[in-house]
Amino acid sequence: MKLVVFVDVQNTYRGARESFFNSAAPSANGQFDPMKLGRLIESRGGPGGSDCALAEVRVYTGRPDPEKDPKPKPR
Repeated sequence: MKLVVFVDVQNTYRGARESFFNSAAPSANGQFDPMKLGRLIESRGGPGGSDCALAEVRVYTGRPDPEKDPKPKPR
């Protein structure tokens, strides 16, 4: 069985910070390696403990909302 892992980076990072760190922690706390996450999931096997092979790790990030984070206007 092939395994493809889809990662929403911003939400995973935010969730790690909220779960494991306080707001004063350095911003690096909560960062992770998507490939290592994929390999960890692969090592635990598929449904019912079946073998699986990591085929891809797809990383997704959001785009800033222009209403909330407008770009500065050129001078």
